[in-house]
Amino acid sequence: MASSPRDFWSTRWQLFLNETFKELGFLPVRNLLIPFVPRKIANMMGVLGAFAISSLLHEYLIIGNYNIWTGEQTFFFMIHGVIFILWEVIFGYEKKNEITMVKRFLKWGLLLVINLLVFPAFIEPSLRNYKVSSIPTFTTVYIQRFINNL
Repeated sequence: MASSPRDFWSTRWQLFLNETFKELGFLPVRNLLIPFVPRKIANMMGVLGAFAISSLLHEYLIIGNYNIWTGEQTFFFMIHGVIFILWEVIFGYEKKNEITMVKRFLKWGLLLVINLLVFPAFIEPSLRNYKVSSIPTFTTVYIQRFINNL
């Protein structure tokens, strides 16, 4: 289980494209802003740049697959970028020996609630436009029933 947004996005999810998002989003934005703002602010904006690149990729996939643009992917990834930054500002870097089991559980619960609130923005564009007939599997009937009951 991820213990923070940094843990989730940096070490547990999308490791294949992690370096791409860093090179196309984080570094250009950070390097552009470093002469004008403090390094911490430039890093925060770089994080938003990386999430913006990810949102563009996901919007492109929705447009390519379903020929629609809803903006929900952009909302999902940009809100996760903001959550990532706020989490670091509020909780910062804690040493492992300072984190109690209760504190770890409460932070995990908070992260779970946040993800459950914004996850529909990620999944709903696909569910609304999903064509079950394009997936020839033994579960097609069950998936069709599930989608019809939504």
